[in-house]
Amino acid sequence: MANATAQSPTFFSLIATMDDLLTEGPEPDSKVVGRASGLFGSSSLQEVGLHMTFNIVFTEGKYNGSMLTVSGYNPFNNRYRELPIVGGCGVFRLAYGVTTLKNVWYNDTSDDAIVEYHVVESDSTVSTKKEEFDAKPEYEKSEAEMDIEVEMKPDEENENENEIKEKMIDDLMERKKRKVKLQMILFEKLMCILLLLLILILG
Repeated sequence: MANATAQSPTFFSLIATMDDLLTEGPEPDSKVVGRASGLFGSSSLQEVGLHMTFNIVFTEGKYNGSMLTVSGYNPFNNRYRELPIVGGCGVFRLAYGVTTLKNVWYNDTSDDAIVEYHVVESDSTVSTKKEEFDAKPEYEKSEAEMDIEVEMKPDEENENENEIKEKMIDDLMERKKRKVKLQMILFEKLMCILLLLLILILG
């Protein structure tokens, strides 16, 4: 841990990984149904606030093999928090929604916590049919996409890159010309001033 992080009351810039048990309830002997795995970092100077990006991975029950992806800002000491659900796979393919968070228990000595998650997901994104879950998404290219693939040849890509490089070189040369011109104007003005001073001195 960096000195700046250790001295910060909010542990600002601390980055850590997580791989926590996901259970049906807050009780210590509650059934394990998955894991919450990902990254979090302290991203606030004003409060204990964590930017979290993690996956809720189900390993038991009807959602076994499915996953929800959560990413957002978590003000840890607030009583009510919510994080966006930004995706998912399996039964939750293309999922979106929010998950609300509530601290059930927290030990400020060990920093261990039990957090209750309540998932609120759009009904239109949930696939509960086994055949729909097992089926792999099929994607067919349109004629337009095929035409683009045919037209985008390596030679043309190289030509585009060369045009960009040539434009950058031309811009650089133009800047140098303007700089040289400005230097010449300044030099001429300086010579005029020296000439006037010389005339005044000799006069």
